[in-house]
Amino acid sequence: EAIAHVRRIMLPSGVLAMNYVGVPNDKRVMEHIVATLRTSFKHVRCFGEFEAKNYYTFKRDKERQMNSMVNMMFFASNERIEFRIPQPSQKSKSNASIRDAMLTSMLGNEVMLDHLSSDVRPLTDSWNPLTQWQVGTAIDHWHTMRKLFSEEYWLEY
Repeated sequence: EAIAHVRRIMLPSGVLAMNYVGVPNDKRVMEHIVATLRTSFKHVRCFGEFEAKNYYTFKRDKERQMNSMVNMMFFASNERIEFRIPQPSQKSKSNASIRDAMLTSMLGNEVMLDHLSSDVRPLTDSWNPLTQWQVGTAIDHWHTMRKLFSEEYWLEY
């Protein structure tokens, strides 16, 4: 229902951007998220924040991360969603930011949604099983974060 409320206040050509942390290859979850967005929007695209060790290993690294927890951005609109991302200038190349890195790799990080079934129940306020479905990945994420940051970090912040 929240998606429908947001859609009502958007311009007809507006684009909804929604951040989601999950597993791109979790077909069940992805199908329900996409079905929910498609209740209000004709076009839906998704991009992952995949890390690559270098240009030559990007495809292999992305494939491996499709089964891991990844930050994703969904874009939804009733208009076709096209991105015109400017190439970084020489100045910005020498002082590259995280934003520049993400934008220049964004189109190569698309999570394809075409293979997902559209015949699934959309999520609603009264029916949202995502919490139960994602317990395993949430626990894995918790363990990963505990390895990345020391116990002092967690106790202080």
